Amino acid sequence: MKKRYFKVKVALFLAVIMPTGMYAQENIKAAIKKCEKMEVIEADIVRYKEPGLKGLSRTTVLIKMMTSPELEKMLEEAFHQDSEKATQAVEQKKEGRISHMYYKFDYANYSYTISNDTVNIQANERTPLIRIR
Repeated sequence: MKKRYFKVKVALFLAVIMPTGMYAQENIKAAIKKCEKMEVIEADIVRYKEPGLKGLSRTTVLIKMMTSPELEKMLEEAFHQDSEKATQAVEQKKEGRISHMYYKFDYANYSYTISNDTVNIQANERTPLIRIR
């Protein structure tokens, strides 16, 4: 009886804690979805499966596209809106303009780099693994 009660408490605790980490980067995810719908030079989406689990558990998105002031502003705003929820944030500026941003969250990390006329966006997301026996 105690064992079952403990499992229920753990499941409820995880149900409350997990979603906050998963949705911490909602603005960045929305900006990347917009970029996927734009005219891109290259877009690679790679999905991985963890051994012993059903379904896909990790996704990597790589997008390369031509830059524009509107695109740079959209990405910069999305990163800054989610910055308080990040566990690590790295920003690099070159000649007064952001050239690279990297934000790490509990279950994902995102970066974008601007070089010459192109923007490279990378997103690595993973599903939290829960195994209750």
